[in-house]
Amino acid sequence: MRDNPEILLVDDDADFRAELKQRLQERMPGARITQVDRVSRAVDRGRVRTPDVLVFDLSIHPAHDFSLSALLRRKGMGMLVVALSRHGFPEYRQAAFKRAADAFLCKGADGFTA
Repeated sequence: MRDNPEILLVDDDADFRAELKQRLQERMPGARITQVDRVSRAVDRGRVRTPDVLVFDLSIHPAHDFSLSALLRRKGMGMLVVALSRHGFPEYRQAAFKRAADAFLCKGADGFTA
């Protein structure tokens, strides 16, 4: 991964996106972080610039839709894919990996759990 990675955050919770962006920038000051609230905007953004890391919320990406990560990868945009969920149940983790995620994080009140 580049020293200054391009990160695309896809989550419909604006407050959460802002907090995650702040935390990422504290740990990776050179990262270029883009936030979007909808899958369609993420796909449009992905067509313009290939992110190094895609972070998306499973809840805004229904199972019956094309996988956002698979769609971007199908277009030749290999990247690290991190799925987020407020639910840590095994079926959510399985759904994340089924949708081509490389990692799964559970959003909690006190941060994240892997």
